[in-house]
Amino acid sequence: MLGRCGRDRGLGTCAPCDFMETGLVRRFGLHDEEYSFELCQKPLSLGNLSIDHWWMQVTSLYSQRRRISATAHNHSEILRLYWAAVKNENATAFRDAQERYLLASLVPYVRAEGSRTVFADAILARGRRSERLEQLAILERSLAADRERSLSREEFHERSWAALGRQRFPVEVEEAYRQLSREVLDGPSSALACGDAAAALMSVQQLWSRQMRSIGRRSGNVLEKLALDVLSYESRAAFHHCYSVTWCGLIPLLQLEDRWTEAACVFHRFWHTDLMDSQSGTSLFHGHIFGLHPATALFMQTTTGPELLGEWLANPVSAELFGRVLNGLLIAIFDYHQRRELAAEQRPRRRVQGTGDLEAVERTQHERQRGQRRR
Repeated sequence: MLGRCGRDRGLGTCAPCDFMETGLVRRFGLHDEEYSFELCQKPLSLGNLSIDHWWMQVTSLYSQRRRISATAHNHSEILRLYWAAVKNENATAFRDAQERYLLASLVPYVRAEGSRTVFADAILARGRRSERLEQLAILERSLAADRERSLSREEFHERSWAALGRQRFPVEVEEAYRQLSREVLDGPSSALACGDAAAALMSVQQLWSRQMRSIGRRSGNVLEKLALDVLSYESRAAFHHCYSVTWCGLIPLLQLEDRWTEAACVFHRFWHTDLMDSQSGTSLFHGHIFGLHPATALFMQTTTGPELLGEWLANPVSAELFGRVLNGLLIAIFDYHQRRELAAEQRPRRRVQGTGDLEAVERTQHERQRGQRRR
């Protein structure tokens, strides 16, 4: 389905400390249209296995601080490629595809903190170096002590939601959610069905902004605000699906261009796509991507975490080894949950790192680019 691939290293910089390259541009074509993505790359050691790890910077994806980053290039290209793929499959009349595209386009405008009352994914404060080293040591001990345990997909799915997901909603929220969905998505979906994607995107953003002004920024309206939060969560999940579609196109191109091993391909599919059960259609990680969720960052800095991945990638058909990876990730998720709870206790009048998240990441990146912040 995907065609020509090209590379431009003109924007790249190399950090001598870990040989990381940023700003690597990859281009490919689909039906006479060109799509480009800005990527980062560095060597990654996974126990006895070494691969090149490619990823997209989070600040190029969500576009939630547009005063600093006027455009999030990868976000817009991911949307454009996703809808092109839908058209290529003759699926533009399918309501699921329409809603996914529309919701994904709303990511820069949704209630980011509200979505985290449904499923937590806030980036926690880094803290002092000594604190980070202690956190890393604690997680490493937990992983090493339980590295032989193996989880099924079902166990991981249930227990990860128990750690990060909201357990209950008032029953009245369902009707408020349905009403909100109809008001925000019905008209733009009709525009998509008629082939006018630009009008659909403009319409859905206007309708969402109207709901935010009338509900999200006023006191009261508790049920309606919860419905906004759920739709905000679904917006992020929809974007992650589109992100997965992009990586399904990028992986074979990078494999060809950079001579990836099969282990590298399996790792990137695992790390950068929303893993869906082939029979039930259930998302393993509730619409999230392992490579984008902050709970996995510390996992990759330990000794045992990458070793578990390397052992599985050496034998990717082993359900036992895959289950050990899932168990390790679940340990990291519960570690993240505990740190998040501790942060909440230390900041009783604030949401957990509510002002940090993507704004802090983009602010730090901007300061570094201007030479205002030490690395």
